[in-house]
Amino acid sequence: MSNNQGDMVIDEDVMRRCVGHVLPGVEDFSGLDTRFDEIGLDSMLLAELIVQLEEETDGMLDLHVTGRLETLRDLMLSLRPLREAE
Repeated sequence: MSNNQGDMVIDEDVMRRCVGHVLPGVEDFSGLDTRFDEIGLDSMLLAELIVQLEEETDGMLDLHVTGRLETLRDLMLSLRPLREAE
């Protein structure tokens, strides 16, 4: 899933499904601006969420932005289409 600029376009439902897979019962977070610490997402769970999102979207995380990830939206915006990441 990407737009004309090559950026990933991830539906909020996809994010909710992936978060729910990693953190069962947390699918009802308040929105994409939810901070990781607000839903109990530590570094190990974040790694699991990244893998889940990459598998779900055929995308890859842009490693240049990993130090600035604080919210689910940040994570969503850091994913790139697989063909672009290669």
